[in-house]
Amino acid sequence: MEHPETLIRRSVATLLIAAATVAGSRVFPSRKTNFRNVELPAIAIYMLSTDSELRDEAPRNHKRTTTMVVELRLESGANIDEVDEPLDAFRLEVENVLDFDRHLLDEADNLTPTGTDQISDPSGGRVVAVAAMSYVVEYFQCTPTPASAVPLEKAKSTFNLNNAVDSGNQVSDCVELEGDQT
Repeated sequence: MEHPETLIRRSVATLLIAAATVAGSRVFPSRKTNFRNVELPAIAIYMLSTDSELRDEAPRNHKRTTTMVVELRLESGANIDEVDEPLDAFRLEVENVLDFDRHLLDEADNLTPTGTDQISDPSGGRVVAVAAMSYVVEYFQCTPTPASAVPLEKAKSTFNLNNAVDSGNQVSDCVELEGDQT
């Protein structure tokens, strides 16, 4: 069983590859720390932090809210001043895909853009423009029943009366369930 955030990142990557953005197939559903050997433009998709809110006790159902970053990288050549328009066009491609197709994302209940940070990264002998687009992603996660869980057939309980740990001062009960409990 895979984590819902893994499935969400892969789903976003699949949508962006299928949309044929300028990044083509250079879309990574994980944090890519070394872009030096990657042909640009490229996209990396990763999560920053996740909050959790318990929705139900049995079975345990959590509403999770995570911050997803879709990081766009575009080589600007020698002149960083000439990268704004190509980077804006690249951002618009990605925004259109994620705004239009967000209902196609596996596991995600909601996807909301929250902002973009743009920087330049002069690493590896080339100047790279970076747009880190942030999204809030909401999803629900229900704790599954373990495959090794044994169905309850019999429950026995013993209570001590008056806080006395004495077998003469105890009440016992046994409940046996009938039929298939799976």
